[in-house]
Amino acid sequence: MDLKEKKLFLLDMDGTIYLGDRLFDGTIPFLATARRNGARCIFLTNNSSRSTSDYVSKLSRMGIECSADDVFTSVEASAIYLKQHFENTRVFAAGTRAMVSELKSLGIDATDDPDGSEGAVLQGFDTELNYGKVHMACRLIEKGAAFLACNIDRVCPTEDGYMPDCGSICEMIKAATGKGPIFIGKPNASMIQTVLRKTMTPAEYAVMVGDRLYTDIACGLNAGVDTVLLLSGETKLEDLAKSDICPTYVMEGISQLDDAIKRD
Repeated sequence: MDLKEKKLFLLDMDGTIYLGDRLFDGTIPFLATARRNGARCIFLTNNSSRSTSDYVSKLSRMGIECSADDVFTSVEASAIYLKQHFENTRVFAAGTRAMVSELKSLGIDATDDPDGSEGAVLQGFDTELNYGKVHMACRLIEKGAAFLACNIDRVCPTEDGYMPDCGSICEMIKAATGKGPIFIGKPNASMIQTVLRKTMTPAEYAVMVGDRLYTDIACGLNAGVDTVLLLSGETKLEDLAKSDICPTYVMEGISQLDDAIKRD
Protein backbone atom coordinates (compact mmCIF):
# COMPACT_ATOMS: atom_id res chain seq x y z
CA MET A 1 0.00 0.00 0.00
CA ASP A 2 1.27 3.48 -0.89
CA LEU A 3 2.36 5.63 2.05
CA LYS A 4 -0.18 8.27 1.00
CA GLU A 5 -2.97 5.82 1.86
CA LYS A 6 -1.76 4.89 5.35
CA LYS A 7 -4.17 5.65 8.20
CA LEU A 8 -1.84 5.22 11.19
CA PHE A 9 1.74 6.43 11.57
CA LEU A 10 3.54 4.94 14.57
CA LEU A 11 6.32 7.40 15.29
CA ASP A 12 9.39 6.82 17.39
CA MET A 13 10.54 10.08 19.02
CA ASP A 14 14.25 10.28 19.94
CA GLY A 15 16.19 10.52 16.69
CA THR A 16 13.02 10.43 14.58
CA ILE A 17 11.00 13.60 15.22
CA TYR A 18 13.50 15.35 17.49
CA LEU A 19 16.96 15.03 18.98
CA GLY A 20 17.15 15.98 22.64
CA ASP A 21 15.23 19.25 22.85
CA ARG A 22 15.65 20.11 19.16
CA LEU A 23 12.62 19.40 17.00
CA PHE A 24 13.50 18.41 13.45
CA ASP A 25 12.37 21.01 10.91
CA GLY A 26 10.16 18.59 9.00
CA THR A 27 8.18 17.26 11.97
CA ILE A 28 5.40 19.85 12.16
CA PRO A 29 4.84 19.86 8.36
CA PHE A 30 4.72 16.05 8.32
CA LEU A 31 2.13 15.91 11.10
CA ALA A 32 0.01 18.49 9.25
CA THR A 33 0.21 16.52 6.00
CA ALA A 34 -0.72 13.28 7.75
CA ARG A 35 -3.78 14.93 9.29
CA ARG A 36 -4.86 16.32 5.92
CA ASN A 37 -4.65 12.78 4.59
CA GLY A 38 -6.97 11.61 7.37
CA ALA A 39 -4.23 9.65 9.12
CA ARG A 40 -3.58 9.47 12.85
CA CYS A 41 -0.13 9.73 14.44
CA ILE A 42 0.76 7.82 17.63
CA PHE A 43 4.09 8.46 19.34
CA LEU A 44 5.60 5.10 20.27
CA THR A 45 8.68 5.33 22.46
CA ASN A 46 10.98 2.88 24.21
CA ASN A 47 12.28 5.62 26.50
CA SER A 48 11.17 4.53 29.96
CA SER A 49 12.70 7.41 31.92
CA ARG A 50 9.65 9.65 31.53
CA SER A 51 5.92 9.32 32.09
CA THR A 52 3.25 9.70 29.43
CA SER A 53 2.33 13.13 30.85
CA ASP A 54 6.01 14.15 30.63
CA TYR A 55 5.98 13.34 26.92
CA VAL A 56 2.69 15.15 26.32
CA SER A 57 4.18 18.22 28.02
CA LYS A 58 7.41 18.01 26.02
CA LEU A 59 5.61 17.62 22.71
CA SER A 60 3.28 20.50 23.59
CA ARG A 61 6.28 22.74 24.34
CA MET A 62 7.60 21.86 20.91
CA GLY A 63 4.34 22.93 19.29
CA ILE A 64 2.84 19.47 18.80
CA GLU A 65 -0.77 19.14 19.93
CA CYS A 66 -1.40 15.74 21.47
CA SER A 67 -3.02 13.96 24.40
CA ALA A 68 -2.14 10.93 26.51
CA ASP A 69 -4.03 8.78 24.00
CA ASP A 70 -1.47 9.77 21.36
CA VAL A 71 1.53 8.47 23.32
CA PHE A 72 2.39 4.84 24.10
CA THR A 73 5.52 4.14 26.13
CA SER A 74 7.44 1.01 27.06
CA VAL A 75 6.40 1.67 30.68
CA GLU A 76 2.73 1.29 29.76
CA ALA A 77 3.60 -1.81 27.71
CA SER A 78 5.46 -3.19 30.73
CA ALA A 79 2.45 -2.60 32.97
CA ILE A 80 0.26 -4.55 30.55
CA TYR A 81 2.81 -7.39 30.49
CA LEU A 82 3.07 -7.48 34.29
CA LYS A 83 -0.71 -7.69 34.65
CA GLN A 84 -0.83 -10.57 32.16
CA HIS A 85 2.10 -12.61 33.50
CA PHE A 86 2.84 -11.43 37.06
CA GLU A 87 -0.55 -10.63 38.56
CA ASN A 88 -0.40 -9.80 42.29
CA THR A 89 3.41 -9.68 42.18
CA ARG A 90 5.30 -6.92 43.98
CA VAL A 91 7.79 -5.33 41.58
CA PHE A 92 11.08 -3.58 42.19
CA ALA A 93 10.90 -0.78 39.62
CA ALA A 94 14.56 -0.03 38.95
CA GLY A 95 14.13 3.26 37.16
CA THR A 96 13.35 6.92 37.54
CA ARG A 97 10.81 8.30 39.98
CA ALA A 98 8.62 9.11 36.98
CA MET A 99 8.69 5.46 35.91
CA VAL A 100 7.76 4.22 39.39
CA SER A 101 4.90 6.71 39.65
CA GLU A 102 3.62 5.76 36.20
CA LEU A 103 3.60 2.06 37.05
CA LYS A 104 1.65 2.72 40.24
CA SER A 105 -0.88 4.84 38.36
CA LEU A 106 -1.36 1.90 35.97
CA GLY A 107 -2.21 -0.44 38.83
CA ILE A 108 1.17 -2.14 39.40
CA ASP A 109 2.37 -2.89 42.94
CA ALA A 110 5.70 -1.19 42.26
CA THR A 111 8.33 0.08 44.67
CA ASP A 112 11.71 1.79 44.46
CA ASP A 113 12.46 0.81 48.08
CA PRO A 114 12.42 -3.00 48.04
CA ASP A 115 12.38 -5.11 51.19
CA GLY A 116 13.36 -8.40 49.57
CA SER A 117 9.85 -9.75 49.05
CA GLU A 118 9.62 -8.56 45.44
CA GLY A 119 8.96 -11.29 42.88
CA ALA A 120 10.07 -9.31 39.86
CA VAL A 121 12.63 -6.69 38.89
CA LEU A 122 11.68 -4.28 36.11
CA GLN A 123 14.70 -2.37 34.82
CA GLY A 124 14.14 0.89 32.99
CA PHE A 125 16.22 3.60 31.37
CA ASP A 126 17.35 5.01 34.69
CA THR A 127 18.79 8.52 34.40
CA GLU A 128 18.79 8.56 38.24
CA LEU A 129 20.86 5.39 38.46
CA ASN A 130 23.02 4.68 41.50
CA TYR A 131 25.05 1.67 42.59
CA GLY A 132 22.59 0.79 45.32
CA LYS A 133 19.81 0.17 42.79
CA VAL A 134 22.02 -2.08 40.69
CA HIS A 135 23.13 -4.03 43.77
CA MET A 136 19.53 -4.52 44.94
CA ALA A 137 18.41 -5.66 41.48
CA CYS A 138 21.21 -8.23 41.43
CA ARG A 139 20.33 -9.48 44.93
CA LEU A 140 16.67 -9.97 44.06
CA ILE A 141 17.43 -11.69 40.76
CA GLU A 142 19.89 -14.04 42.46
CA LYS A 143 17.14 -14.90 44.98
CA GLY A 144 14.83 -15.92 42.12
CA ALA A 145 12.96 -12.74 41.15
CA ALA A 146 11.97 -12.53 37.49
CA PHE A 147 14.19 -10.15 35.51
CA LEU A 148 12.28 -7.88 33.12
CA ALA A 149 13.27 -4.74 31.26
CA CYS A 150 11.26 -1.98 29.63
CA ASN A 151 13.50 -1.63 26.60
CA ILE A 152 16.49 -3.14 24.86
CA ASP A 153 18.06 0.12 23.63
CA ARG A 154 21.79 0.23 24.31
CA VAL A 155 22.09 4.01 23.98
CA CYS A 156 19.84 7.06 23.98
CA PRO A 157 20.65 9.79 21.42
CA THR A 158 21.25 13.33 22.68
CA GLU A 159 22.29 16.54 20.97
CA ASP A 160 25.91 16.00 22.05
CA GLY A 161 26.25 12.24 21.56
CA TYR A 162 24.86 9.11 23.19
CA MET A 163 24.22 8.07 26.79
CA PRO A 164 23.86 4.50 28.13
CA ASP A 165 20.26 3.29 27.98
CA CYS A 166 18.36 0.41 29.57
CA GLY A 167 20.02 -2.28 27.46
CA SER A 168 23.46 -1.25 28.68
CA ILE A 169 22.33 -1.26 32.32
CA CYS A 170 20.92 -4.76 31.81
CA GLU A 171 24.25 -5.95 30.42
CA MET A 172 25.91 -4.91 33.67
CA ILE A 173 23.34 -6.85 35.71
CA LYS A 174 23.65 -9.87 33.40
CA ALA A 175 27.42 -9.85 33.79
CA ALA A 176 27.00 -9.90 37.58
CA THR A 177 24.19 -12.47 37.85
CA GLY A 178 24.53 -14.55 34.70
CA LYS A 179 20.86 -13.86 33.95
CA GLY A 180 19.44 -11.71 31.16
CA PRO A 181 16.04 -10.00 31.10
CA ILE A 182 12.84 -10.40 29.17
CA PHE A 183 12.64 -7.19 27.10
CA ILE A 184 9.10 -5.83 26.80
CA GLY A 185 9.31 -2.73 24.57
CA LYS A 186 10.24 -2.57 20.90
CA PRO A 187 11.07 -4.87 19.07
CA ASN A 188 8.37 -6.86 20.87
CA ALA A 189 5.42 -6.92 18.47
CA SER A 190 2.99 -6.34 21.35
CA MET A 191 3.86 -2.62 21.37
CA ILE A 192 2.36 -2.17 17.91
CA GLN A 193 -0.32 -4.82 18.27
CA THR A 194 -1.73 -3.05 21.33
CA VAL A 195 -2.02 0.24 19.42
CA LEU A 196 -3.60 -1.49 16.41
CA ARG A 197 -6.26 -2.97 18.69
CA LYS A 198 -6.90 0.32 20.47
CA THR A 199 -7.28 2.25 17.22
CA MET A 200 -9.01 -0.61 15.37
CA THR A 201 -6.53 -0.24 12.52
CA PRO A 202 -5.73 -3.17 10.19
CA ALA A 203 -1.98 -3.82 9.99
CA GLU A 204 -1.82 -3.02 6.28
CA TYR A 205 -2.97 0.56 7.00
CA ALA A 206 -0.24 1.20 9.58
CA VAL A 207 3.45 2.05 9.26
CA MET A 208 6.23 2.15 11.86
CA VAL A 209 8.65 5.07 11.52
CA GLY A 210 11.93 5.13 13.42
CA ASP A 211 15.70 5.53 13.38
CA ARG A 212 16.79 2.17 14.81
CA LEU A 213 16.91 -1.15 13.02
CA TYR A 214 16.96 -3.45 16.06
CA THR A 215 14.04 -1.76 17.85
CA ASP A 216 11.79 0.36 15.60
CA ILE A 217 12.14 -1.49 12.31
CA ALA A 218 12.33 -4.94 13.89
CA CYS A 219 9.16 -4.14 15.85
CA GLY A 220 7.33 -3.22 12.66
CA LEU A 221 8.49 -6.40 10.94
CA ASN A 222 7.47 -8.51 13.94
CA ALA A 223 4.02 -6.92 13.93
CA GLY A 224 3.53 -7.27 10.18
CA VAL A 225 3.38 -3.56 9.31
CA ASP A 226 5.36 -1.53 6.77
CA THR A 227 8.38 0.33 8.09
CA VAL A 228 10.25 3.56 7.35
CA LEU A 229 13.85 3.87 8.52
CA LEU A 230 14.96 7.49 8.98
CA LEU A 231 18.71 8.14 8.92
CA SER A 232 18.36 11.07 11.32
CA GLY A 233 19.28 9.17 14.47
CA GLU A 234 21.34 6.11 15.36
CA THR A 235 21.33 4.07 12.13
CA LYS A 236 23.65 4.98 9.27
CA LEU A 237 23.70 3.58 5.73
CA GLU A 238 26.71 1.42 6.54
CA ASP A 239 24.74 -0.14 9.43
CA LEU A 240 21.88 -0.95 7.08
CA ALA A 241 24.22 -2.63 4.62
CA LYS A 242 25.47 -4.99 7.34
CA SER A 243 22.05 -5.81 8.80
CA ASP A 244 19.57 -8.55 7.95
CA ILE A 245 16.73 -6.29 9.13
CA CYS A 246 15.22 -4.77 6.00
CA PRO A 247 12.88 -1.73 6.24
CA THR A 248 10.23 -1.17 3.60
CA TYR A 249 11.51 2.36 2.98
CA VAL A 250 14.74 4.23 3.81
CA MET A 251 14.74 8.03 3.98
CA GLU A 252 17.08 10.75 5.16
CA GLY A 253 14.63 12.24 7.64
CA ILE A 254 11.10 13.28 8.48
CA SER A 255 11.05 15.97 5.76
CA GLN A 256 11.52 13.32 3.08
CA LEU A 257 8.69 11.30 4.60
CA ASP A 258 6.50 14.40 4.50
CA ASP A 259 7.20 14.73 0.78
CA ALA A 260 6.41 11.06 0.26
CA ILE A 261 2.89 11.27 1.75
CA LYS A 262 1.81 14.51 0.07
CA ARG A 263 -1.07 14.07 -2.31
CA ASP A 264 -1.27 16.02 -5.57
